Amino acid sequence: MENHALHSGSIVENYKIIKKLGQGGFGITYLVKDIKDNKLYVLKELFLAKGCSRGSNNNVIIDAKHKDLFEYSKKRFIDEAVLLEGIKYYSIVRVYKHFYKNSTAYYLMEYIDGISLMQLVEEKGTLNKDEVIEYIFPILEAVKVMHKNNLWHRDIKPLNIMIDKINNRSVLIDFGAVKVINKQRFGLIDDTSLYIAYSDFFSPPEQHPQFSKGVETDHRSDIYSIGATIYYLFTGKPTNFNSKNFENELLTTNIPKEFQQVILKSTKSRKEERFDNIEQIQKVLIPDTEPFLSNENTVKTSLFTPFTDTIIITIIITIIATIIAFIASDNNKLLIASIVFIVGLIVSFNKKNKASRNISKKGNIKLIIKSNTEELEFFLENKKSYTLGRDFSCDIVIPSKLTHVSRKHLKININNDIITINELKTTQGTYLNGQKLKPNQEYSWEEEKELILVNGDCILLWKKLNKENKQWEGLKKKK
Repeated sequence: MENHALHSGSIVENYKIIKKLGQGGFGITYLVKDIKDNKLYVLKELFLAKGCSRGSNNNVIIDAKHKDLFEYSKKRFIDEAVLLEGIKYYSIVRVYKHFYKNSTAYYLMEYIDGISLMQLVEEKGTLNKDEVIEYIFPILEAVKVMHKNNLWHRDIKPLNIMIDKINNRSVLIDFGAVKVINKQRFGLIDDTSLYIAYSDFFSPPEQHPQFSKGVETDHRSDIYSIGATIYYLFTGKPTNFNSKNFENELLTTNIPKEFQQVILKSTKSRKEERFDNIEQIQKVLIPDTEPFLSNENTVKTSLFTPFTDTIIITIIITIIATIIAFIASDNNKLLIASIVFIVGLIVSFNKKNKASRNISKKGNIKLIIKSNTEELEFFLENKKSYTLGRDFSCDIVIPSKLTHVSRKHLKININNDIITINELKTTQGTYLNGQKLKPNQEYSWEEEKELILVNGDCILLWKKLNKENKQWEGLKKKK
């Protein structure tokens, strides 16, 4: 492929080209530096390998035969940029903006200082179970977010998963083959990508250019690629998933049984036989525990306050009382309805008072656990240690539906109102003020620092009871 990349030192808007990172059929990527603040970014340029050349002033020159293709490609390129600008997720590469320059289009991306999973396996060798969990689980969450937004990546492979060497974070990149369903939601021109990527071993049969006629891709195409990627991380080599001997071959490997199950089902030739969603994969790899078990020092809150709960229950009781009165005999209608209504109100107000009483539990440290759907409060005592996780043996039990939180995730130590934490064995990690914690190492948890379990679905805050004014102080929720 002829090199038409911009030279090192060239300026595109406010960005100085450091070096070319890669070039494909539809674009060139560069490492660039912002000349204002010296921050590093990745800049992607639309450039057709066939049909484009570079002018002396860095403008892209399109030959007459490819003008229509270039204009269509430019619309798709901007669509890709707009799409990614709207997705802000910790394990999906960030896109900050797009712009036009040099008679073509560009978009600016997050620079991830690290290596791909492909490079990691090539340099280090195959990964063990803990390493696969650490790197693949954030990608499962990323794909789950995409699928919930009707987006299919269609090019998941170890080469498109970067490992940030600063915090060991795995990030999904390269969305050039993404397919969008519900184009109106994103304001895009159509529902198909500019091209369908195909990578030997990692892409499903329905994406193969020779054998895919009449077979539509869908979200299960990503499921296949995830299974193939997991297999590669454990073995470091490709294989034929469609071989009659593949299942027997899989049994002879050192791959853990639960991962074998995921690989075998994910890589079925017929997409109808694969897992239907990411949640099914996660349930195989981390089976749910029992539902959340509250204890005497825990208060579970919801969108409904005790007062609004009372109103709702009162309405329900009134309806039930009316129905009973309607079907009862004339002589007993008023009596039965009154009894049901009064008993119902007693139960309802008792619930309200009980919720209020629970808040007054002993403990001068109030731990607040926030998830997307609920909020928990736990009152901790001085000079004590607490374990936190999904397992019932923990002192602080996290709801089982937060499957990415480990069974025994964290240890919290309190001594003279000073809180320290130790991360136990986890699948995805814990972040304190943006820093990833190292397992079994003690960290000081200061008042103005957020403790984030894995991907931000579970955030821990704490407040201290002021003994003079009896008010809770400490970490405040960020606006």
